[in-house]
Amino acid sequence: MNNNKKAINKLTLSTLKNKTKTLFMFVSIILVTFMIYSIFSIGFSYYDNYQTYNLRSAGTTSQIMMTNLTKKQKNKLNDLDYIKNIGNQHYYGRINFENSYSDSQIVLSNYDDIEWKEDILPTVASFEGNYPTKKNEIALSRWTLNKLGYKNKKIGDYITLNINHQKQRFNISAIFTDYLIGRDQKTKSANVAAATFYFKDHHQEINQIGNIIISNMYAKSHSSLYQVTMVSLKDKHQDADKIMSQLNKDLNLAKNQKLYSFGLLANKTDGLLSIVACAFLAILIVLSGYFIINNIMQLSINNDIYFYGQLKTIGTTPKQIKSIVKKETLFYALLAIPMGLVFASLFSYFLVPYTLRRLISGSAIENIFPCNVSFSPFLFLIVIIYVLLTIWVSSKKPAKIASKISPIEAIRYNGLGNTSYINRSFSIFKKNRILSLAIKNILGNGKRNISVILSLFIGLFSCLTIYSAISKPDYNILFARQQPYSFNIEANNPNNEGKQSDITNKEISKVQSLKEITELKIVKTAYSTVTGSSKSLQKELGKKNSFAKESNHFKATIILLNEDDLSHFSKANKTDNTSFSNGDSIYLLDTSVSRKYINDSLSIQNNNGELIDYKIENLFKEDSNFLQDAQNYLISDSDHICIYMSEKGLEKLQIDPIYEELKINTKNVNNENVNNEKLQEKLLSIFKNCTIAFKSQINTIKQLQPIINCVMFVGILFACILLMLGIFNFINIIIMNINSRKKELATLEAIGMTKKQLYKLLSLEGIIYFVISLVLLTIIGIPLSKMIVSLFQNTLYYFKYHFSFLLYFLINFILFIICLITPRIYYTKTQKNK
Repeated sequence: MNNNKKAINKLTLSTLKNKTKTLFMFVSIILVTFMIYSIFSIGFSYYDNYQTYNLRSAGTTSQIMMTNLTKKQKNKLNDLDYIKNIGNQHYYGRINFENSYSDSQIVLSNYDDIEWKEDILPTVASFEGNYPTKKNEIALSRWTLNKLGYKNKKIGDYITLNINHQKQRFNISAIFTDYLIGRDQKTKSANVAAATFYFKDHHQEINQIGNIIISNMYAKSHSSLYQVTMVSLKDKHQDADKIMSQLNKDLNLAKNQKLYSFGLLANKTDGLLSIVACAFLAILIVLSGYFIINNIMQLSINNDIYFYGQLKTIGTTPKQIKSIVKKETLFYALLAIPMGLVFASLFSYFLVPYTLRRLISGSAIENIFPCNVSFSPFLFLIVIIYVLLTIWVSSKKPAKIASKISPIEAIRYNGLGNTSYINRSFSIFKKNRILSLAIKNILGNGKRNISVILSLFIGLFSCLTIYSAISKPDYNILFARQQPYSFNIEANNPNNEGKQSDITNKEISKVQSLKEITELKIVKTAYSTVTGSSKSLQKELGKKNSFAKESNHFKATIILLNEDDLSHFSKANKTDNTSFSNGDSIYLLDTSVSRKYINDSLSIQNNNGELIDYKIENLFKEDSNFLQDAQNYLISDSDHICIYMSEKGLEKLQIDPIYEELKINTKNVNNENVNNEKLQEKLLSIFKNCTIAFKSQINTIKQLQPIINCVMFVGILFACILLMLGIFNFINIIIMNINSRKKELATLEAIGMTKKQLYKLLSLEGIIYFVISLVLLTIIGIPLSKMIVSLFQNTLYYFKYHFSFLLYFLINFILFIICLITPRIYYTKTQKNK
């Protein structure tokens, strides 16, 4: 017997005949596997997609970009031990549009083999065809094809392009999707770095750039207008300042040789935060899985304890009995884990892309952020190890009990611990013998019952926390920070240097006639050039303003402020506004740089080309109601200096301002949705012939609501599965108690306890589990959920913790019913099967 493996395997299979136990074990392992795989799949998928998004946004896998390098410096760069490779990118010209002015340009780019294969190709998608090799071959992005009016052209077709004022015919060798247009609808991608810096050096502000890739043969027959060198490092996680300083020293860079970094020491918290959150959820699931599997195995031991005792009498060793128990568990795992992985994979295949799409729906990154699901072998391996480890730990104690049991102990074993202390401790319940007996039975095995209570607590706590955190978004908080006006109508003419606005007096008068509007703010701007009175101010202006440096004149955007506008700011220095209102002084935004130049002066050019001096009298500090248009100008990548001026100040310049933006307020958006929707229709009708950017609070709510619903659906789904695991654990413990106390219950019935009293006893035991879980949830769970939600307050700032009494009573009522009727139902079933 001691070495008979076949006999041990047969004995293991015989323990699987209990259908109830087998069903619960299978379902529990499948649920645990399903949950762990699903949450890790969402976390890993988000992280992988986030990395792809960052790569597409950057437009390169390189970390350093350098300009104007000599051949000698490039050779030395290749020899540096911390450099992986270098690639070269060239700009060869642009497509000439029929209209003379356009904020979009289509450029001709050329890459060497390393630059294309290592740096650029990983940042594009859906590349079809072959890289151009012949002189008349080109590769175009789909955005470029649409912009050129060749939307239906395909690979092999010919198109005619007007390049540098010469018409040329090209064959399309490849089409691809790039991501040059960023979230602010401007091109900042390193795909076209050479073109971007060419425009910058020539003081041209181009918002959107399309890309056409030319062949090396075409490049050899034409002159490159601009070249940049892209550098990839062996260690991508180096400190940006340190590595750039090292490169500057090793290459002895000249003043006209610029150095830029991409993504060095990038903040990966956003991507990693999802995995940390998933790991926290996984811990909760593992704990719930451990509790339920451990109790199922103890139930198995209780049912088969006499069997193990009999095995001891015929010479089975403790080691062999442990082997039987562990093989039984392994059998469950080998069948249930693959099933759980299959269900979870199907679930993730549909849920993960859906969830990600809903999360970014309507956002500025919708077209650049991928929504793919991760199915890596590493993920499968993690989940399998995780679940197997949980099952192995859960089976250790039951295996130990079974191996140590003696034949005599097996006859008396009931799965309960020493309960004599309970008889003494609960003498206060002598008048209610049934309640006293119920408490004794619950607390007779504290460790086992603690696992049941904790399982129920985790499920209840998860449901309550997730729902309370995201069920009640406070849009007023969101709007106060990001969109304080009910409607924002912005003319499509930022920094157009005096060109006519798309918003005219005709539209303004119509808007002013609308009775639903309670507040209308009209933002006007003007454009001119300025020069500083002092050398230090002149030098500071030149740092961020490349226009006409040789004449020491710089572009300026002038924002008009009236007395009402000043209430939106808190001034750095407490002075009156008399000088500002009279048009003798100007204000700047309060920064560490501008503080140096209070009481200095700026000379602004008027409509006749004459310079008029204005004193820099004051600075503004940003307020919660800060005029966001001003912030946008100051922090933008344009070459414009931002100045605040009164209308009288502008009159001195004799420059006519243009309408930049209308800011409209109505009553509280949450209470006036219907009226605001009608008003929105009226506004859109007024501006139907204008090119505008239209934003409204009600549109923002419509965009956010699907995202919130999606997050709530996924969160509540996982919380409900956790609650289901807790309920499964409770049902298991009830079944184990009844099975282990069959003789006890029969004895109680024999000495006079009625069926009604037995049902009452079992129901009271279920209710005690419920009461303990309820107390823990109320005393510990609610404060803990508030604390956890507060940790994410900076991220989810417009969500207020909203405790739902309805959900609280609903889930507790359902749990109460389950705890009340489950013991009675199972005991009734066992009586019928006698």
